[in-house]
Amino acid sequence: MAMTRGWFGCVLGLAALTLAGGAGCHESALPGSGGTGGMIGTGGIGGQGGQGGIYPPPRSCSGLGPAPLQLIDAQEYDNSIHTLLPLTVNASPPTVFPGRLSWAHDWPQAVTVPPVVAESYLDVAEQQAWAQRGDSAAALLHAGCQMAGASDPDPMACAGGLATLIGGRAYRRPLFDEERQILVDAFSEGFSDSAESGVVALVMSVLQAPQFLYRVELGDGSQGQGTRDLPPPTPYELAARLSALFLGDLPDEPLRAAAAAGQLRTADQVGTQVKRLLADPRGHAVSERFYRGWLSDFVGEGGVVDAERDPKLFPTFTSAVAVDMTREVLRFVDHHYWETDSDIASLLTAPYTFVTPALAQHYGLTVPAGTDPATLTQVPLDGRRRGGLLTQGALMTGMAHHATTSPVHRGKFVVEAMLCMQLPPPPANVPPIPPDLPPPNATNRQLLEMYTSQAQCNSCHQLMNPPGFTFEHFDPVGRWQDTDHGQPVDSSANLRSPLWDPPATVVDAMELAAVMAQSDTVRQCVVRTWFRFVFGRPADDNTDRCTLQELDAAFRAGGSHVRDLVPLLTTSRPYLAPSRDLGGNGI
Repeated sequence: MAMTRGWFGCVLGLAALTLAGGAGCHESALPGSGGTGGMIGTGGIGGQGGQGGIYPPPRSCSGLGPAPLQLIDAQEYDNSIHTLLPLTVNASPPTVFPGRLSWAHDWPQAVTVPPVVAESYLDVAEQQAWAQRGDSAAALLHAGCQMAGASDPDPMACAGGLATLIGGRAYRRPLFDEERQILVDAFSEGFSDSAESGVVALVMSVLQAPQFLYRVELGDGSQGQGTRDLPPPTPYELAARLSALFLGDLPDEPLRAAAAAGQLRTADQVGTQVKRLLADPRGHAVSERFYRGWLSDFVGEGGVVDAERDPKLFPTFTSAVAVDMTREVLRFVDHHYWETDSDIASLLTAPYTFVTPALAQHYGLTVPAGTDPATLTQVPLDGRRRGGLLTQGALMTGMAHHATTSPVHRGKFVVEAMLCMQLPPPPANVPPIPPDLPPPNATNRQLLEMYTSQAQCNSCHQLMNPPGFTFEHFDPVGRWQDTDHGQPVDSSANLRSPLWDPPATVVDAMELAAVMAQSDTVRQCVVRTWFRFVFGRPADDNTDRCTLQELDAAFRAGGSHVRDLVPLLTTSRPYLAPSRDLGGNGI
Protein backbone atom coordinates (compact mmCIF):
# COMPACT_ATOMS: atom_id res chain seq x y z
CA MET A 1 0.00 0.00 0.00
CA ALA A 2 2.95 2.36 0.51
CA MET A 3 3.58 2.55 -3.23
CA THR A 4 -0.06 3.52 -3.83
CA ARG A 5 0.07 6.31 -1.24
CA GLY A 6 3.35 7.60 -2.64
CA TRP A 7 2.08 7.68 -6.22
CA PHE A 8 -1.00 9.60 -5.19
CA GLY A 9 0.91 12.05 -3.04
CA CYS A 10 3.26 12.94 -5.90
CA VAL A 11 0.45 13.47 -8.42
CA LEU A 12 -1.80 15.42 -6.08
CA GLY A 13 1.15 17.45 -4.84
CA LEU A 14 2.06 18.43 -8.39
CA ALA A 15 -1.55 19.42 -9.04
CA ALA A 16 -1.60 21.56 -5.93
CA LEU A 17 1.68 23.27 -6.82
CA THR A 18 0.44 23.97 -10.34
CA LEU A 19 -2.80 25.44 -9.09
CA ALA A 20 -1.15 27.50 -6.38
CA GLY A 21 1.12 29.08 -8.97
CA GLY A 22 -1.65 30.79 -10.91
CA ALA A 23 -5.21 30.15 -10.03
CA GLY A 24 -6.90 31.86 -12.93
CA CYS A 25 -9.60 34.50 -12.66
CA HIS A 26 -9.29 36.02 -9.19
CA GLU A 27 -12.15 38.37 -8.39
CA SER A 28 -9.72 41.13 -7.52
CA ALA A 29 -11.37 43.68 -9.76
CA LEU A 30 -14.79 44.99 -8.96
CA PRO A 31 -17.61 43.97 -11.29
CA GLY A 32 -17.89 46.31 -14.18
CA SER A 33 -14.35 47.56 -13.92
CA GLY A 34 -12.87 45.41 -16.65
CA GLY A 35 -9.70 44.94 -14.66
CA THR A 36 -8.19 46.96 -11.89
CA GLY A 37 -10.64 49.69 -10.97
CA GLY A 38 -13.91 49.67 -9.10
CA MET A 39 -17.44 49.13 -10.27
CA ILE A 40 -18.00 52.86 -10.26
CA GLY A 41 -15.57 54.18 -12.84
CA THR A 42 -15.36 57.26 -15.00
CA GLY A 43 -18.78 56.61 -16.40
CA GLY A 44 -20.39 55.45 -13.18
CA ILE A 45 -21.87 51.98 -13.00
CA GLY A 46 -21.52 50.51 -16.44
CA GLY A 47 -18.46 52.55 -17.32
CA GLN A 48 -18.04 55.60 -19.49
CA GLY A 49 -20.84 55.71 -21.99
CA GLY A 50 -22.13 52.43 -20.56
CA GLN A 51 -25.66 51.15 -20.48
CA GLY A 52 -26.19 51.11 -16.73
CA GLY A 53 -26.05 48.10 -14.48
CA ILE A 54 -22.83 46.31 -13.61
CA TYR A 55 -21.40 45.52 -17.02
CA PRO A 56 -18.29 47.22 -18.44
CA PRO A 57 -18.11 49.33 -21.61
CA PRO A 58 -18.58 47.58 -24.97
CA ARG A 59 -15.71 45.39 -26.12
CA SER A 60 -15.15 42.49 -28.45
CA CYS A 61 -17.44 39.52 -27.77
CA SER A 62 -15.15 36.86 -29.18
CA GLY A 63 -13.92 35.44 -25.89
CA LEU A 64 -15.27 32.75 -23.60
CA GLY A 65 -14.27 32.43 -19.96
CA PRO A 66 -12.26 29.55 -18.52
CA ALA A 67 -13.58 26.29 -17.08
CA PRO A 68 -11.37 25.86 -14.02
CA LEU A 69 -10.19 22.60 -12.55
CA GLN A 70 -12.53 21.87 -9.64
CA LEU A 71 -11.89 19.89 -6.49
CA ILE A 72 -15.02 18.10 -5.33
CA ASP A 73 -16.33 19.30 -1.99
CA ALA A 74 -17.07 17.30 1.14
CA GLN A 75 -20.72 16.68 0.28
CA GLU A 76 -19.94 15.46 -3.23
CA TYR A 77 -17.17 13.23 -1.87
CA ASP A 78 -19.54 11.72 0.67
CA ASN A 79 -22.27 11.11 -1.93
CA SER A 80 -19.80 9.66 -4.42
CA ILE A 81 -18.44 7.16 -1.90
CA HIS A 82 -21.96 5.93 -1.18
CA THR A 83 -22.70 5.62 -4.90
CA LEU A 84 -19.43 3.89 -5.76
CA LEU A 85 -19.00 1.26 -3.04
CA PRO A 86 -21.25 -1.49 -1.65
CA LEU A 87 -20.24 -0.67 1.91
CA THR A 88 -19.04 2.56 3.53
CA VAL A 89 -17.92 3.39 7.05
CA ASN A 90 -17.71 6.84 8.57
CA ALA A 91 -18.36 8.14 5.08
CA SER A 92 -18.46 11.81 5.99
CA PRO A 93 -15.01 13.25 5.26
CA PRO A 94 -13.01 15.05 7.94
CA THR A 95 -13.65 18.73 8.52
CA VAL A 96 -10.41 19.65 6.75
CA PHE A 97 -11.98 18.63 3.44
CA PRO A 98 -13.26 21.52 1.29
CA GLY A 99 -16.70 22.44 2.58
CA ARG A 100 -19.93 22.30 0.61
CA LEU A 101 -20.22 26.07 0.94
CA SER A 102 -16.87 26.88 -0.66
CA TRP A 103 -18.33 28.08 -3.96
CA ALA A 104 -19.41 31.42 -2.52
CA HIS A 105 -16.19 32.40 -0.77
CA ASP A 106 -13.22 30.15 -1.39
CA TRP A 107 -12.62 30.05 -5.14
CA PRO A 108 -9.88 29.56 -6.33
CA GLN A 109 -8.18 28.60 -3.08
CA ALA A 110 -10.58 25.67 -2.78
CA VAL A 111 -8.75 23.78 -5.53
CA THR A 112 -5.39 23.77 -3.76
CA VAL A 113 -4.52 20.85 -1.49
CA PRO A 114 -2.28 21.57 1.50
CA PRO A 115 -0.45 18.58 3.02
CA VAL A 116 -2.88 18.15 5.92
CA VAL A 117 -5.81 17.81 3.48
CA ALA A 118 -3.89 15.45 1.21
CA GLU A 119 -3.12 13.24 4.21
CA SER A 120 -6.81 13.21 5.11
CA TYR A 121 -7.71 12.04 1.62
CA LEU A 122 -5.23 9.19 2.01
CA ASP A 123 -6.57 8.23 5.43
CA VAL A 124 -10.21 8.23 4.32
CA ALA A 125 -9.32 6.24 1.19
CA GLU A 126 -7.67 3.58 3.34
CA GLN A 127 -10.64 3.41 5.71
CA GLN A 128 -13.15 3.03 2.89
CA ALA A 129 -11.04 0.54 0.98
CA TRP A 130 -10.45 -1.72 3.98
CA ALA A 131 -14.19 -1.63 4.71
CA GLN A 132 -14.71 -3.60 1.47
CA ARG A 133 -13.17 -6.79 2.90
CA GLY A 134 -15.38 -9.84 3.06
CA ASP A 135 -18.68 -9.97 1.17
CA SER A 136 -18.24 -6.51 -0.31
CA ALA A 137 -14.89 -7.43 -1.90
CA ALA A 138 -16.40 -10.65 -3.23
CA ALA A 139 -19.30 -8.73 -4.78
CA LEU A 140 -16.97 -6.20 -6.37
CA LEU A 141 -14.74 -8.93 -7.77
CA HIS A 142 -17.75 -10.78 -9.16
CA ALA A 143 -18.93 -7.59 -10.87
CA GLY A 144 -15.44 -7.16 -12.30
CA CYS A 145 -15.51 -10.69 -13.65
CA GLN A 146 -18.84 -10.01 -15.33
CA MET A 147 -17.45 -6.80 -16.84
CA ALA A 148 -14.41 -8.73 -18.11
CA GLY A 149 -16.56 -11.58 -19.44
CA ALA A 150 -14.64 -14.14 -17.42
CA SER A 151 -16.71 -17.33 -17.28
CA ASP A 152 -14.29 -19.19 -15.03
CA PRO A 153 -13.43 -16.47 -12.52
CA ASP A 154 -9.71 -15.92 -12.23
CA PRO A 155 -9.03 -12.91 -9.97
CA MET A 156 -6.26 -11.55 -12.17
CA ALA A 157 -8.41 -12.01 -15.27
CA CYS A 158 -11.15 -10.02 -13.52
CA ALA A 159 -8.88 -7.17 -12.42
CA GLY A 160 -9.23 -5.31 -15.71
CA GLY A 161 -13.01 -5.54 -15.52
CA LEU A 162 -13.02 -4.29 -11.96
CA ALA A 163 -10.74 -1.38 -12.94
CA THR A 164 -13.08 -0.50 -15.82
CA LEU A 165 -16.16 -0.72 -13.61
CA ILE A 166 -14.97 1.14 -10.52
CA GLY A 167 -12.52 3.47 -12.24
CA GLY A 168 -14.97 4.45 -14.96
CA ARG A 169 -17.64 5.38 -12.44
CA ALA A 170 -15.23 7.25 -10.17
CA TYR A 171 -13.43 9.12 -12.96
CA ARG A 172 -16.79 9.96 -14.58
CA ARG A 173 -15.69 8.70 -18.01
CA PRO A 174 -14.15 5.64 -19.72
CA LEU A 175 -10.59 4.99 -18.60
CA PHE A 176 -7.50 5.56 -20.68
CA ASP A 177 -5.42 2.41 -21.13
CA GLU A 178 -2.69 3.82 -18.89
CA GLU A 179 -5.19 4.54 -16.12
CA ARG A 180 -6.63 1.05 -16.31
CA GLN A 181 -3.15 -0.45 -16.10
CA ILE A 182 -2.33 1.59 -12.98
CA LEU A 183 -5.39 0.14 -11.26
CA VAL A 184 -4.64 -3.39 -12.46
CA ASP A 185 -1.10 -3.03 -11.13
CA ALA A 186 -2.52 -1.93 -7.75
CA PHE A 187 -4.73 -5.03 -7.72
CA SER A 188 -1.75 -7.18 -8.61
CA GLU A 189 0.27 -5.72 -5.75
CA GLY A 190 -2.48 -6.51 -3.26
CA PHE A 191 -3.20 -9.89 -4.85
CA SER A 192 0.18 -11.14 -3.65
CA ASP A 193 -1.62 -11.51 -0.30
CA SER A 194 -5.12 -12.47 -1.46
CA ALA A 195 -7.82 -11.59 -3.98
CA GLU A 196 -9.56 -9.62 -1.25
CA SER A 197 -6.41 -7.56 -0.68
CA GLY A 198 -6.24 -6.96 -4.42
CA VAL A 199 -9.73 -5.46 -4.36
CA VAL A 200 -8.79 -3.30 -1.37
CA ALA A 201 -5.65 -2.03 -3.13
CA LEU A 202 -7.55 -1.19 -6.32
CA VAL A 203 -10.31 0.67 -4.46
CA MET A 204 -7.72 2.57 -2.45
CA SER A 205 -5.98 3.67 -5.64
CA VAL A 206 -9.27 4.88 -7.15
CA LEU A 207 -10.22 6.92 -4.08
CA GLN A 208 -6.81 8.60 -4.03
CA ALA A 209 -6.72 9.40 -7.73
CA PRO A 210 -6.81 13.06 -8.81
CA GLN A 211 -9.22 11.95 -11.57
CA PHE A 212 -11.72 11.16 -8.80
CA LEU A 213 -10.98 14.06 -6.46
CA TYR A 214 -10.99 16.67 -9.22
CA ARG A 215 -13.35 17.22 -12.10
CA VAL A 216 -10.88 17.49 -14.96
CA GLU A 217 -11.88 18.62 -18.45
CA LEU A 218 -9.48 17.76 -21.27
CA GLY A 219 -11.93 18.28 -24.12
CA ASP A 220 -13.20 16.30 -27.09
CA GLY A 221 -10.64 16.35 -29.89
CA SER A 222 -13.01 14.49 -32.21
CA GLN A 223 -15.25 17.57 -32.37
CA GLY A 224 -12.60 19.91 -33.74
CA GLN A 225 -11.20 23.02 -32.13
CA GLY A 226 -13.06 25.45 -29.95
CA THR A 227 -11.95 28.74 -28.51
CA ARG A 228 -8.22 29.21 -27.81
CA ASP A 229 -7.63 26.30 -30.21
CA LEU A 230 -8.98 23.91 -27.57
CA PRO A 231 -11.65 21.28 -28.22
CA PRO A 232 -15.10 21.51 -26.61
CA PRO A 233 -15.89 19.40 -23.54
CA THR A 234 -16.79 15.76 -24.02
CA PRO A 235 -20.29 14.49 -23.29
CA TYR A 236 -18.83 12.73 -20.23
CA GLU A 237 -17.39 16.00 -18.98
CA LEU A 238 -20.75 17.73 -19.39
CA ALA A 239 -22.43 14.81 -17.60
CA ALA A 240 -20.00 15.23 -14.70
CA ARG A 241 -20.75 18.95 -14.53
CA LEU A 242 -24.50 18.46 -14.50
CA SER A 243 -24.31 15.70 -11.94
CA ALA A 244 -22.16 17.76 -9.60
CA LEU A 245 -24.46 20.75 -9.96
CA PHE A 246 -27.80 19.02 -9.47
CA LEU A 247 -27.00 15.87 -7.52
CA GLY A 248 -23.68 16.61 -5.82
CA ASP A 249 -22.70 13.09 -6.86
CA LEU A 250 -21.28 10.94 -9.63
CA PRO A 251 -23.32 10.91 -12.86
CA ASP A 252 -26.48 8.81 -12.62
CA GLU A 253 -27.46 6.17 -15.17
CA PRO A 254 -29.42 8.50 -17.53
CA LEU A 255 -26.49 10.92 -17.67
CA ARG A 256 -24.00 8.10 -18.30
CA ALA A 257 -26.22 6.67 -21.02
CA ALA A 258 -26.64 10.07 -22.68
CA ALA A 259 -22.88 10.65 -22.57
CA ALA A 260 -22.12 7.21 -24.02
CA ALA A 261 -24.57 7.86 -26.87
CA GLY A 262 -23.06 11.28 -27.58
CA GLN A 263 -26.32 12.96 -26.58
CA LEU A 264 -24.79 15.75 -24.51
CA ARG A 265 -23.35 18.00 -27.18
CA THR A 266 -26.07 20.53 -28.01
CA ALA A 267 -28.08 22.99 -25.95
CA ASP A 268 -31.26 21.00 -26.64
CA GLN A 269 -29.66 17.74 -25.49
CA VAL A 270 -28.28 19.30 -22.33
CA GLY A 271 -31.58 21.09 -21.74
CA THR A 272 -33.41 17.74 -21.81
CA GLN A 273 -31.21 16.44 -19.00
CA VAL A 274 -31.52 19.68 -17.04
CA LYS A 275 -35.31 19.45 -17.21
CA ARG A 276 -35.15 15.83 -16.00
CA LEU A 277 -32.81 16.68 -13.13
CA LEU A 278 -34.92 19.62 -12.00
CA ALA A 279 -37.93 17.29 -11.87
CA ASP A 280 -35.97 14.71 -9.86
CA PRO A 281 -36.36 15.21 -6.08
CA ARG A 282 -32.59 14.84 -5.75
CA GLY A 283 -32.19 17.80 -8.12
CA HIS A 284 -33.92 20.06 -5.62
CA ALA A 285 -30.60 20.17 -3.78
CA VAL A 286 -29.35 22.64 -6.40
CA SER A 287 -31.18 25.53 -4.75
CA GLU A 288 -30.20 24.43 -1.25
CA ARG A 289 -26.52 24.32 -2.21
CA PHE A 290 -26.80 27.77 -3.77
CA TYR A 291 -28.47 29.42 -0.80
CA ARG A 292 -26.41 27.61 1.82
CA GLY A 293 -23.34 28.95 0.07
CA TRP A 294 -24.59 32.45 -0.61
CA LEU A 295 -26.01 32.81 2.93
CA SER A 296 -23.29 30.81 4.67
CA ASP A 297 -22.39 33.70 6.97
CA PHE A 298 -25.86 33.33 8.51
CA VAL A 299 -26.85 29.66 8.15
CA GLY A 300 -23.44 28.01 8.45
CA GLU A 301 -20.78 27.68 11.09
CA GLY A 302 -20.27 31.03 12.78
CA GLY A 303 -23.74 32.17 11.74
CA VAL A 304 -26.81 32.91 13.79
CA VAL A 305 -26.59 29.61 15.72
CA ASP A 306 -23.28 30.83 17.15
CA ALA A 307 -24.46 34.37 17.87
CA GLU A 308 -24.05 35.39 21.51
CA ARG A 309 -26.56 37.74 23.10
CA ASP A 310 -27.12 38.92 26.66
CA PRO A 311 -30.09 36.87 27.96
CA LYS A 312 -31.09 39.75 30.24
CA LEU A 313 -31.47 42.06 27.24
CA PHE A 314 -32.87 39.45 24.85
CA PRO A 315 -34.57 36.74 26.93
CA THR A 316 -36.51 35.22 24.02
CA PHE A 317 -33.36 34.65 21.92
CA THR A 318 -32.45 31.10 22.86
CA SER A 319 -30.30 28.51 21.09
CA ALA A 320 -33.51 26.85 19.89
CA VAL A 321 -34.76 30.13 18.41
CA ALA A 322 -31.41 30.62 16.66
CA VAL A 323 -31.75 27.17 15.07
CA ASP A 324 -35.33 28.00 14.07
CA MET A 325 -34.11 31.21 12.40
CA THR A 326 -31.76 29.15 10.26
CA ARG A 327 -34.56 26.77 9.36
CA GLU A 328 -36.85 29.75 8.65
CA VAL A 329 -34.62 31.38 6.05
CA LEU A 330 -33.78 28.08 4.34
CA ARG A 331 -37.47 27.17 4.18
CA PHE A 332 -38.30 30.61 2.82
CA VAL A 333 -35.81 30.46 -0.05
CA ASP A 334 -36.73 26.85 -0.82
CA HIS A 335 -40.41 27.79 -0.94
CA HIS A 336 -39.65 30.80 -3.10
CA TYR A 337 -37.57 28.79 -5.55
CA TRP A 338 -39.81 25.74 -5.96
CA GLU A 339 -43.33 26.73 -4.88
CA THR A 340 -43.74 30.22 -6.35
CA ASP A 341 -42.92 31.76 -9.71
CA SER A 342 -39.57 32.67 -8.08
CA ASP A 343 -39.41 36.25 -9.33
CA ILE A 344 -36.92 38.66 -7.75
CA ALA A 345 -39.67 40.96 -6.48
CA SER A 346 -41.25 38.27 -4.31
CA LEU A 347 -37.83 37.14 -3.06
CA LEU A 348 -37.34 40.62 -1.65
CA THR A 349 -40.89 41.59 -0.61
CA ALA A 350 -42.99 38.45 0.02
CA PRO A 351 -45.39 39.26 2.93
CA TYR A 352 -45.01 35.93 4.73
CA THR A 353 -42.46 33.76 6.48
CA PHE A 354 -42.19 30.34 8.19
CA VAL A 355 -42.00 30.10 11.97
CA THR A 356 -42.18 27.65 14.83
CA PRO A 357 -44.27 28.60 17.87
CA ALA A 358 -41.14 29.73 19.74
CA LEU A 359 -39.92 31.82 16.81
CA ALA A 360 -43.39 33.31 16.35
CA GLN A 361 -43.41 34.37 20.00
CA HIS A 362 -39.94 35.88 19.55
CA TYR A 363 -41.15 37.99 16.61
CA GLY A 364 -44.51 38.83 18.16
CA LEU A 365 -46.43 36.72 15.62
CA THR A 366 -49.05 34.03 16.16
CA VAL A 367 -49.47 30.48 14.91
CA PRO A 368 -52.53 28.22 15.27
CA ALA A 369 -53.02 26.78 18.73
CA GLY A 370 -51.63 23.29 19.12
CA THR A 371 -48.97 23.70 16.41
CA ASP A 372 -46.15 21.20 16.89
CA PRO A 373 -43.14 22.97 18.47
CA ALA A 374 -40.82 21.75 15.69
CA THR A 375 -43.13 22.59 12.77
CA LEU A 376 -42.49 25.58 10.54
CA THR A 377 -45.82 27.20 9.72
CA GLN A 378 -46.34 29.79 6.99
CA VAL A 379 -47.69 32.98 8.54
CA PRO A 380 -48.60 36.38 7.04
CA LEU A 381 -46.54 39.45 7.85
CA ASP A 382 -47.33 43.12 8.10
CA GLY A 383 -45.84 44.12 4.75
CA ARG A 384 -45.22 47.63 6.05
CA ARG A 385 -42.69 46.26 8.54
CA ARG A 386 -41.24 42.95 7.47
CA GLY A 387 -41.15 40.78 4.37
CA GLY A 388 -38.94 38.95 1.92
CA LEU A 389 -35.39 37.73 2.39
CA LEU A 390 -33.53 40.72 3.77
CA THR A 391 -35.59 41.13 6.95
CA GLN A 392 -35.33 37.47 7.92
CA GLY A 393 -34.26 37.02 11.53
CA ALA A 394 -31.16 35.03 10.61
CA LEU A 395 -29.85 37.90 8.49
CA MET A 396 -30.79 40.68 10.89
CA THR A 397 -29.25 38.80 13.84
CA GLY A 398 -26.22 37.65 11.87
CA MET A 399 -25.51 41.26 10.86
CA ALA A 400 -25.66 42.77 14.35
CA HIS A 401 -23.39 43.19 17.35
CA HIS A 402 -23.71 41.68 20.80
CA ALA A 403 -26.01 44.43 22.10
CA THR A 404 -26.51 46.84 19.19
CA THR A 405 -27.52 46.80 15.57
CA SER A 406 -24.93 47.15 12.79
CA PRO A 407 -26.01 49.33 9.88
CA VAL A 408 -22.51 48.83 8.48
CA HIS A 409 -22.78 45.05 8.22
CA ARG A 410 -26.34 45.23 6.94
CA GLY A 411 -25.51 47.90 4.37
CA LYS A 412 -22.36 46.07 3.30
CA PHE A 413 -24.42 42.97 2.57
CA VAL A 414 -26.81 44.95 0.37
CA VAL A 415 -23.97 46.61 -1.54
CA GLU A 416 -21.83 43.49 -2.02
CA ALA A 417 -24.35 40.64 -2.19
CA MET A 418 -27.25 42.40 -3.90
CA LEU A 419 -25.47 45.03 -6.02
CA CYS A 420 -22.24 43.05 -6.67
CA MET A 421 -19.97 45.90 -5.66
CA GLN A 422 -16.91 44.72 -3.78
CA LEU A 423 -15.86 47.18 -1.09
CA PRO A 424 -12.25 47.56 0.06
CA PRO A 425 -11.28 46.72 3.65
CA PRO A 426 -11.52 49.51 6.21
CA PRO A 427 -8.50 51.82 6.53
CA ALA A 428 -5.98 51.19 9.27
CA ASN A 429 -5.52 53.42 12.30
CA VAL A 430 -8.93 55.09 12.27
CA PRO A 431 -9.08 57.10 15.51
CA PRO A 432 -11.88 56.24 17.97
CA ILE A 433 -14.69 58.63 18.76
CA PRO A 434 -13.64 60.86 21.67
CA PRO A 435 -15.52 59.74 24.79
CA ASP A 436 -17.02 63.18 25.35
CA LEU A 437 -18.33 63.52 21.77
CA PRO A 438 -21.49 61.35 21.73
CA PRO A 439 -24.43 63.18 23.30
CA PRO A 440 -26.36 61.39 26.05
CA ASN A 441 -28.80 58.78 24.76
CA ALA A 442 -27.52 59.08 21.19
CA THR A 443 -29.05 56.48 18.89
CA ASN A 444 -26.93 53.90 17.16
CA ARG A 445 -27.49 55.75 13.89
CA GLN A 446 -26.33 59.06 15.34
CA LEU A 447 -23.16 57.49 16.71
CA LEU A 448 -22.36 55.86 13.39
CA GLU A 449 -22.97 59.04 11.43
CA MET A 450 -20.56 60.93 13.69
CA TYR A 451 -17.93 58.23 13.55
CA THR A 452 -18.01 57.66 9.78
CA SER A 453 -18.12 61.32 8.80
CA GLN A 454 -14.32 61.35 8.89
CA ALA A 455 -12.83 61.68 5.42
CA GLN A 456 -10.95 58.38 5.51
CA CYS A 457 -14.21 56.55 6.31
CA ASN A 458 -16.82 58.41 4.34
CA SER A 459 -15.86 57.23 0.87
CA CYS A 460 -17.14 53.72 1.65
CA HIS A 461 -19.65 54.49 4.37
CA GLN A 462 -21.58 56.83 2.11
CA LEU A 463 -22.34 53.64 0.13
CA MET A 464 -22.98 51.27 3.06
CA ASN A 465 -24.69 53.46 5.64
CA PRO A 466 -27.83 54.48 3.73
CA PRO A 467 -29.12 50.97 2.95
CA GLY A 468 -27.93 49.80 6.36
CA PHE A 469 -29.92 52.49 8.16
CA THR A 470 -33.17 51.24 6.63
CA PHE A 471 -32.94 48.12 8.85
CA GLU A 472 -32.69 50.06 12.14
CA HIS A 473 -36.19 48.96 13.11
CA PHE A 474 -34.74 45.44 13.59
CA ASP A 475 -32.91 44.95 16.86
CA PRO A 476 -29.82 42.71 17.36
CA VAL A 477 -32.02 39.58 17.48
CA GLY A 478 -34.27 40.44 14.53
CA ARG A 479 -37.26 41.80 16.47
CA TRP A 480 -39.07 44.99 15.57
CA GLN A 481 -38.16 48.08 17.61
CA ASP A 482 -39.70 51.57 17.53
CA THR A 483 -37.16 53.29 19.77
CA ASP A 484 -33.40 53.28 20.28
CA HIS A 485 -32.05 54.65 23.56
CA GLY A 486 -35.45 56.22 24.17
CA GLN A 487 -35.57 58.05 20.85
CA PRO A 488 -37.69 57.19 17.80
CA VAL A 489 -35.88 55.02 15.27
CA ASP A 490 -34.92 56.83 12.07
CA SER A 491 -34.75 54.26 9.26
CA SER A 492 -34.89 56.68 6.34
CA ALA A 493 -32.19 56.85 3.69
CA ASN A 494 -31.20 58.71 0.56
CA LEU A 495 -30.06 56.21 -2.07
CA ARG A 496 -27.76 58.24 -4.30
CA SER A 497 -26.46 57.70 -7.81
CA PRO A 498 -24.41 56.24 -9.34
CA LEU A 499 -24.87 53.23 -7.04
CA TRP A 500 -28.64 53.64 -7.18
CA ASP A 501 -30.07 54.45 -10.60
CA PRO A 502 -32.41 56.21 -10.41
CA PRO A 503 -31.69 57.68 -6.96
CA ALA A 504 -34.44 57.31 -4.39
CA THR A 505 -35.47 58.32 -0.89
CA VAL A 506 -36.90 55.55 1.28
CA VAL A 507 -38.26 55.47 4.80
CA ASP A 508 -37.51 51.88 5.82
CA ALA A 509 -36.36 48.41 4.78
CA MET A 510 -39.55 47.53 2.92
CA GLU A 511 -39.29 50.62 0.73
CA LEU A 512 -35.64 49.70 0.11
CA ALA A 513 -36.74 46.20 -0.91
CA ALA A 514 -39.34 47.67 -3.29
CA VAL A 515 -36.63 49.80 -4.94
CA MET A 516 -34.30 46.80 -5.21
CA ALA A 517 -37.06 44.67 -6.70
CA GLN A 518 -37.16 47.02 -9.71
CA SER A 519 -33.41 47.58 -9.96
CA ASP A 520 -31.50 46.59 -13.11
CA THR A 521 -28.33 46.41 -11.02
CA VAL A 522 -29.88 43.96 -8.56
CA ARG A 523 -31.19 41.80 -11.39
CA GLN A 524 -27.80 41.73 -13.08
CA CYS A 525 -26.13 40.91 -9.76
CA VAL A 526 -28.47 37.95 -9.29
CA VAL A 527 -27.41 36.69 -12.73
CA ARG A 528 -23.74 37.16 -11.86
CA THR A 529 -24.08 35.34 -8.52
CA TRP A 530 -25.81 32.32 -10.07
CA PHE A 531 -23.17 32.36 -12.82
CA ARG A 532 -20.50 31.96 -10.17
CA PHE A 533 -22.37 29.06 -8.60
CA VAL A 534 -23.03 27.19 -11.85
CA PHE A 535 -19.64 27.78 -13.46
CA GLY A 536 -17.57 27.35 -10.32
CA ARG A 537 -15.76 30.65 -10.80
CA PRO A 538 -16.47 34.39 -10.74
CA ALA A 539 -17.58 35.98 -13.99
CA ASP A 540 -14.77 37.68 -15.87
CA ASP A 541 -15.68 41.19 -16.98
CA ASN A 542 -13.70 40.80 -20.20
CA THR A 543 -14.38 37.35 -21.61
CA ASP A 544 -17.79 36.83 -20.00
CA ARG A 545 -19.27 40.26 -20.67
CA CYS A 546 -21.33 39.23 -23.69
CA THR A 547 -22.52 36.07 -21.97
CA LEU A 548 -23.68 38.08 -18.96
CA GLN A 549 -25.53 40.54 -21.16
CA GLU A 550 -27.20 37.73 -23.12
CA LEU A 551 -28.19 35.95 -19.91
CA ASP A 552 -29.54 39.13 -18.35
CA ALA A 553 -31.57 39.93 -21.46
CA ALA A 554 -33.12 36.45 -21.46
CA PHE A 555 -33.69 36.59 -17.69
CA ARG A 556 -35.40 39.97 -17.92
CA ALA A 557 -37.51 38.96 -20.92
CA GLY A 558 -38.72 35.88 -19.05
CA GLY A 559 -39.91 37.91 -16.06
CA SER A 560 -36.78 37.64 -13.85
CA HIS A 561 -37.74 34.27 -12.36
CA VAL A 562 -34.78 32.93 -10.37
CA ARG A 563 -35.68 29.32 -11.19
CA ASP A 564 -35.01 30.05 -14.89
CA LEU A 565 -31.35 30.88 -14.31
CA VAL A 566 -29.98 27.35 -14.00
CA PRO A 567 -31.50 26.22 -17.34
CA LEU A 568 -30.31 29.46 -18.97
CA LEU A 569 -26.78 29.08 -17.63
CA THR A 570 -26.37 25.37 -18.35
CA THR A 571 -27.45 25.75 -21.98
CA SER A 572 -25.41 28.90 -22.60
CA ARG A 573 -22.58 29.01 -25.11
CA PRO A 574 -19.66 29.09 -22.61
CA TYR A 575 -21.13 26.23 -20.57
CA LEU A 576 -21.22 24.01 -23.65
CA ALA A 577 -17.93 25.15 -25.19
CA PRO A 578 -15.69 26.99 -22.71
CA SER A 579 -11.96 27.32 -22.85
CA ARG A 580 -10.13 25.24 -20.30
CA ASP A 581 -7.90 26.70 -17.65
CA LEU A 582 -5.84 24.70 -15.19
CA GLY A 583 -4.47 27.22 -12.77
CA GLY A 584 -4.41 30.02 -15.31
CA ASN A 585 -2.59 28.00 -17.96
CA GLY A 586 -4.35 26.11 -20.73
CA ILE A 587 -3.47 22.49 -21.31
